[in-house]
Amino acid sequence: MRSTEIAGRSSNEFIEDDRVGMQADVGRIIDGRYRLEKPVGRGGMSVVWRAEHLSLEAPVALKLGTFIAGNETEATSRITRFRREARSLARIRSPHVVQVLDFGIDNHQPFLVMEYLEGETLARRLRRTGTIPAEELHFLLMEVADALARAHEQQLVHRDLKPSNIVLTQWGDGLLAKLLDFGIVKRLGHRSNDTAQTGPGMLVGTPYYMSPEQIRSASDVDLRSDLWSMAVIAYECLCGERAFPGRTTMDVIEKIVTGVRPAPSATMPELAPFDGWFARALHPDPNARFSSAFALVEAYHDALTRLNPNTEAPKPDPDTMPLTVVRPEQIGEQANDPKQVSLVSDIGPKTNLPKHRSSFFGRDTERNAVTEALRGVHRSITLVGPGGA
Repeated sequence: MRSTEIAGRSSNEFIEDDRVGMQADVGRIIDGRYRLEKPVGRGGMSVVWRAEHLSLEAPVALKLGTFIAGNETEATSRITRFRREARSLARIRSPHVVQVLDFGIDNHQPFLVMEYLEGETLARRLRRTGTIPAEELHFLLMEVADALARAHEQQLVHRDLKPSNIVLTQWGDGLLAKLLDFGIVKRLGHRSNDTAQTGPGMLVGTPYYMSPEQIRSASDVDLRSDLWSMAVIAYECLCGERAFPGRTTMDVIEKIVTGVRPAPSATMPELAPFDGWFARALHPDPNARFSSAFALVEAYHDALTRLNPNTEAPKPDPDTMPLTVVRPEQIGEQANDPKQVSLVSDIGPKTNLPKHRSSFFGRDTERNAVTEALRGVHRSITLVGPGGA
């Protein structure tokens, strides 16, 4: 596999080109401990660098907030977001979540230091291979499920799960999936903090992968919103196209909120055994969906067995699940199901994803505003991510 440098951030698909434009900071020393070496990605509020830990002489990924002159309120808000992301990552113990190493402020700029990864995002892999075979996708889903289970165990909802936030890094003779970018994470039961993070009346997330309830209110979501996003990613991996395509972002949002549910067999008849799985995983009513990462992956395995009775993919083990109690007061006004939710964990098989090349059915490049579509619901809209992609 061609090694591509990856840092703990999904912006701009990491290294899509060399036009990052931050060469003036090359060699800068951050907090007396980290030397900036090479910009590897950027977003609206930060730039991610490959940096050197001067004492350890080891590479790290350093996410540096962009400098804000004369706007103390925004600067304070940015520092708060960085601190929240750092603390969220520090709570999660999973080999499938990028590890945070440090947090601080240098010259009024917040920074976050993470482990440095080499590999490629799932988004880039899909552009190279087009699709991922169903059995190999099962291994990938189990690893992402482990990451989500550990986050949900800490009452954290990611809210921006997408292919560019999943890194496939070399591990032994296989690949290890790592979940990145907890920049808009929601901690259940902390509504006041969430309002400070996202601001009132804002649409926060990446439209292609957002659940209907997240589109309506980023605050009133629970772990099942992450599971929706996970299913959308699975559809893209199996079918080589987005589950909710559209010429404009408004088109995408309209399909999601009106309850349109894609069936893989419509374009790939051989995937008919997965139609029922997607119908439930992408149900517009959260109470009708899978209630946990374990349930979602277990049901995927059942569908895989119907597709290939001779599959060697292991079934998730319920004895390794952490348990999380989801209470109504934690998951917003729309929730009314205080059931105990079981989450998959301690599942980390090596993943050998395909390396062959095939066609890929394009990426939607339209990034139009959706103000008209949500008039009267949201006062302002923020698409978090590179152009909302």
